[in-house]
This record gives sequence, structure tokens and C-alpha cells, in this order.
Amino acid sequence: MKSARKSQDSKVPKNKKEQRKTTRVQIPLAGKATYETKDEGPKTVQVMARNISEEGAYLVATTCPAVGDKTKISLRCDSGLKQLKISLDAVGTVTRVDEPDGKQGGFAVEFKVFSDLGKG
Repeated sequence: MKSARKSQDSKVPKNKKEQRKTTRVQIPLAGKATYETKDEGPKTVQVMARNISEEGAYLVATTCPAVGDKTKISLRCDSGLKQLKISLDAVGTVTRVDEPDGKQGGFAVEFKVFSDLGKG
């Protein structure tokens, strides 16, 4: 009997299994990432979360840190409703960088310490 359930991530080919231990979600969280550069010291960039899980996030940005950089992120989603504000503060390590191609690139962060999603 075939299941009517769709794959959790429609971008994963049907013949390839999802390798993540936790489910990724797409929530429009915007904010900033601060990381330490070797030459310039601390740098802060505006970011937008493409997807996020309890283990990490993929962040879209015009400037990206290097793989291995420790990064502090602060993300917020304000729905405009008084009761629905979501925030996330986390510290993690950059595990992958997709260099900007003219306008924007992105980077993956594996969380080491993070706050619970909750009221912002």
C-alpha cells in the first residue's frame, strides 16, 4: 500500500534519503550575525534564515564568514500580532559557505548554544 505522505523536503530527490537528524522548517526570521574575522576583528552582517532546525540554520547574506568561524546570531520574526513574536539567539560554528555571486550568498551554522524559540 502506498503512502500519501509527501517528503519533508520537496527539494530532496526521491531516490535520496534525508540525512538530517532533525526536521528543517522555513520561518521568515531576519536579523544579524556577528563573527570574528582574522584581519578586521568583529564583523556584523544582516541575515535572513532560509531554513532552521534545532541543530543549525542556513542564513542568506551579502557577506559571509569563513568555514570554522564562531558566529553569534540573533534572529527575529515579528508577525505584527501582539501575541506572535518569535526570536532566536544562538552561538555556533560556520560549517559551509556559498560565496555571494554578485548579490547574495549564504552560510550554514551548526548551533552550539541557543535560546528556545519564544516570545521576542
